[in-house]
Amino acid sequence: METAKATEEQEQTPSMPDGMETIETWFERLEVPAWQAKALMVHEGWSQGKALTEKQFRAALKRFMSAPVGGE
Repeated sequence: METAKATEEQEQTPSMPDGMETIETWFERLEVPAWQAKALMVHEGWSQGKALTEKQFRAALKRFMSAPVGGE
């Protein structure tokens, strides 16, 4: 029964291209503070579940961290 449940969950989870993860996954893996994660999402215009490569995520984080305090 465990195997059937695991298979069912896999079928419900959309597959992503290699190297891509959701922004929520990158926030967790790279230990981005919650306030910074929310601000980055607003800055980049991202919604929950957006998929990026680590390179894309890190580039966006770098842009955000180097942006002026009052916005661009």
